[in-house]
Amino acid sequence: MSHTWDVVIVGAGSCGCIAAHEISRSGFEVLLLDMKPREKIGDKVCGDALGTHHLKRIGLDLPPEVVVQDVSGVDTYSPDRKTVFRVGGGGLGAVILDRYKFGQFLLNRAIDSGAELSASTRVLSPIIKSERVIGVKVHGDEVYAKIVLDCSGVGGVLRNRMPDGTIDKELKKSELVVAYREIREIKEDPPEYCEIYLDQIKYPKGYAWIFPHGGRTVNVGVGMPSNLNIKPREYFYRYVMDIPILKDSKAVEKGSGVVPTRRPMDLMVWNGIMFGGDAGFTVNPLHAGGIGSSMLSGWLMAKAAIRALSIEDYSLRGLWSYTPEYMQMYGAKQAALDIFRIFLQNTSNEELNYGMHHGIMKEDDVLKASIDGDLHLSITDKVKRVFIGLGKPNFLLELKRTADRMRDVKNLYLAYPETPEGYSSWLSRAKELQRIIYG
Repeated sequence: MSHTWDVVIVGAGSCGCIAAHEISRSGFEVLLLDMKPREKIGDKVCGDALGTHHLKRIGLDLPPEVVVQDVSGVDTYSPDRKTVFRVGGGGLGAVILDRYKFGQFLLNRAIDSGAELSASTRVLSPIIKSERVIGVKVHGDEVYAKIVLDCSGVGGVLRNRMPDGTIDKELKKSELVVAYREIREIKEDPPEYCEIYLDQIKYPKGYAWIFPHGGRTVNVGVGMPSNLNIKPREYFYRYVMDIPILKDSKAVEKGSGVVPTRRPMDLMVWNGIMFGGDAGFTVNPLHAGGIGSSMLSGWLMAKAAIRALSIEDYSLRGLWSYTPEYMQMYGAKQAALDIFRIFLQNTSNEELNYGMHHGIMKEDDVLKASIDGDLHLSITDKVKRVFIGLGKPNFLLELKRTADRMRDVKNLYLAYPETPEGYSSWLSRAKELQRIIYG
């Protein structure tokens, strides 16, 4: 392929299709590459839930056929299942998607706007010349572009093949969640809210979920960090299936998946290339939901690409605006919630039970943390006495320290530099905080 495209996008998922639609409808030539055949695009193991605030943010209206049902929020169960935090309203409305129809809708929308699809195309690596990405190598050919977008998913086919020192590309095994999920027919009406179950014995450092999926079906699964070397399917049948609503249920669909759960990339652009969706580490690290933030990153990459194409500057400077805009709209919250993820993963069942039962965080505080990344605590003298009695006063100290670190990290990411000149100083502060938090 000797033709040079304005933009080549690797991956026709939520991120890639949103970007392709926005750029092509602005009059630029877009080539969308995906390793799946066209009829398989959108077929993905997923929780299938999408917060409606994400749709409003990018101005996307969904056709009725891609929405299975509406849900009002989330119920989170303590390990002993005696306490339930119901979080709803205040921007946490959601829809349950027919994931395949949703993916096909986004794909057709991108093609209808003018993007060209090359399906069943395996991308091998970026083409780099004079310290700039100028295209991608595909099986048996090369494709050239003014700008390349890596929306290739958790595998990060381009991200992982970037030269060392160009971008932040490390994904630790502790930051990679492995999940097993089934769609099951149940004998009774499904829950009105999405349900999340915490238990460090049954779902160590992760959680189980039951989401309504239309009619008398539910999306049910379990996810845990890959560094534990646990097979989620075994834990699913050993522990998740003991939840009463699943008694005598029947599996109609089965599958596994992996999701990156970490802070955003320190730098999401380089000369000639941007990174978004799972390939750009945009997943919410607390609950591992990634559809909305993936679409947001595709939308913001499109804005940056259109600006760069308009001024014919495809360098790091020309693409720079994408990262600070992402940090303002989602990345700062994401970075803060990654700290809360680490805290929860190192909290015992006993601490979780007592913490939820005695209201160290109120339901409204959980809502605010989910939306804004701010952790508000209600540590009364009574709560202090309870945890001293448990012999766990350090739990409260660590919780307070976590809240403080979340605030500091959020403020740092909100202050992401508007130009490349401020990046070195910002990165020094970020690395210091990362050293304290991650070790």
